[in-house]
Amino acid sequence: MMIRHIQTALLCLLALLCTFAFGSQIALSGAKLSISTIDGSARISQGFDLKTSPRVPSPLPIESDEVLRLAFTLQGTDGEKLPASQQPHQIVVSLTDAENEEIAYTSIVTVKRSSGKATWNQRFNRLPAILTQSKSGLLKASLLIGSFDHSTAPVRLPLATIKLPSSLLQDSAPLTPRQRKEAQQGFGRHADHFHTFATPAADQMPAKSITTLAALLTLVVPWAIFFVLYKQIAPSLNIQTPSPRASPFVVSLVALELLAFIYWQGFGLTLFKLIPWLLAFSTLTLFTGRNALQEMRKVRLGKTA
Repeated sequence: MMIRHIQTALLCLLALLCTFAFGSQIALSGAKLSISTIDGSARISQGFDLKTSPRVPSPLPIESDEVLRLAFTLQGTDGEKLPASQQPHQIVVSLTDAENEEIAYTSIVTVKRSSGKATWNQRFNRLPAILTQSKSGLLKASLLIGSFDHSTAPVRLPLATIKLPSSLLQDSAPLTPRQRKEAQQGFGRHADHFHTFATPAADQMPAKSITTLAALLTLVVPWAIFFVLYKQIAPSLNIQTPSPRASPFVVSLVALELLAFIYWQGFGLTLFKLIPWLLAFSTLTLFTGRNALQEMRKVRLGKTA
């Protein structure tokens, strides 16, 4: 019986030594824990390794708009690159309430197998609903490394004790089915975004009385000037009925004025619809105006002769 106990103890000791021997093959290079804002500026940045936790205040107070970031590179203890076959099967970050271990959340750390580089971040204003149920407001962040076999010794490295702001904490009421699904599946509602749009142009227009007065002046003043000048030049005018060759020119001018009036009133005529009509009537006016000038030239030369 004594021999069996000795054999069992030796086997357990051998397994333990093998575990430490294999586990010592992994090290972290350039490992950093940082607290930064969304724009990337770091407020706290501390290095760590598998034996030493980051030197940060305990508890570590944070703001709701800050981000907890982790970055490191897996390598061998000899400083060489760690092959993908020797990398741990899983690396996660665990966030657990300091008083109630049932309030916990585990997030997988993304590792690039080709280079061994790992990154992880968590925005505090997007914490899972289950973490906001913490009564103490203290979360213990830990780095967990493990494999399915004995190729890597399991590692649990405390990172920091985080003090959540009161604005992120909810009442201790039981989780609703939706909150429970958010905690299990990792999907949550994002904060609403509010936009301030420019003041509409109609709100910046002057008073209606001012715009009415300006419209009347624009309409009346040109006609007043016309009638004043017309009384002075009327005796010397020789108004005649347009000739057959000059009549199309007059009609085309009236059509252009009518087209401008329709566009100005906004009777469903947009700028892109106006351009083809404008080009057509302008070409017609140019052609008929040339004919009218030729006829006037002939009349004037005939009177001179």
